[in-house]
Amino acid sequence: MFDATSIIYLYICIIISTILFDLWYTFYDRLSAKRNKKKTKQYKEKIVEEINKKKMKKEEKHLKYFTKKLRRVNNLLAYQSALDELKKEEGKEKIDHYLTIYGILFQNLVVHYRKKNSIYKAFLASFLTKHYPFRLSWNRYIDDEMMNYVSDKSIYCRENAMLYFYQRGSSDLVLQALKKLNRNNLYYNKKQFANDLLKFRGNHEELDHALMKDFSNFSVAIQIGIVNYFRFSNNDFRKKIYEMLKSSHYDKEVDLAFIRYLGKNVYMEALPLLLSFLQMDDEKNIEYKIITAQVIFSYDVEQVRKALIFCLSDNNWYIRKNAAESLFKMKRSEEDDEMLLNLEDRYAKEMVEYVFVSKRKKQIKKKDGSSYVSVN
Repeated sequence: MFDATSIIYLYICIIISTILFDLWYTFYDRLSAKRNKKKTKQYKEKIVEEINKKKMKKEEKHLKYFTKKLRRVNNLLAYQSALDELKKEEGKEKIDHYLTIYGILFQNLVVHYRKKNSIYKAFLASFLTKHYPFRLSWNRYIDDEMMNYVSDKSIYCRENAMLYFYQRGSSDLVLQALKKLNRNNLYYNKKQFANDLLKFRGNHEELDHALMKDFSNFSVAIQIGIVNYFRFSNNDFRKKIYEMLKSSHYDKEVDLAFIRYLGKNVYMEALPLLLSFLQMDDEKNIEYKIITAQVIFSYDVEQVRKALIFCLSDNNWYIRKNAAESLFKMKRSEEDDEMLLNLEDRYAKEMVEYVFVSKRKKQIKKKDGSSYVSVN
């Protein structure tokens, strides 16, 4: 057993050690920042020396210097800072021209970083995504190496490699990378995937049709991401997605993504199918009714409003809430408002009052004069 004095001494030692560590870390952090600032200045001077030459061309001395230096991640960070500052000071065009001439430098780096830890490879992929002048040139060797990064064990490395291909702007390479992810059953967050696809710098029409052509070959998660991306695409897939939803050949979660797509991109041919979901009485597929009630307000016709008013009396709280919120967003007729005022179901009346009052309060804050029905 420890006596009280020993415990106090131990506690004091821990406190002193913590203070010493904190002081050491602060000193080291400041020293590192000072070193990086000095490196950034040195790298800027060397790059400026190159870009100010009358005829810029690849110099072996410059290439060897940075090939050696940038093997260390800290140096690559300083180099990135130098490029960021010079793009503002000298202009992006000059720096992009410099990077094009020294493209072999990045080819050398991907070879070196191949054996590095995944976190370092992730940073290199991020660096290339941000700085490589794809609009002026591209390097097939770097493309091939980034394709290897797509199957890395690190999710950050995989995602940064995908961002590289979106910035690269090749629909063929994006499709190839997605197939590799799919083949190896590697995780790619569907929401992040949809957002990343919007960053694609190439021909979106070509990419979209390529994704649709191979749609059935992808995993459920990738299919959902593709449909979510299509919701914000300029290409019209309404008819195709309606037919896919009607086919019942896809996973439930994919069907729900189809419904969300048709909610944002109105296709009147799909209305009978959407209304049939509102009339479903199948607990196993209740999600169809919940999501349809949430998005069908875009189809602002009497038939839809009547169906939503009927849904206000559903046993499911989410269906009642979504139906009330959709009705609030629609241009209701006097007959619709009369039906809402005379609802006999207590739960339906409470939901309408809850949703309409809360929405109205938000509108007042925004000084919006939208219509409102007071329910007693």
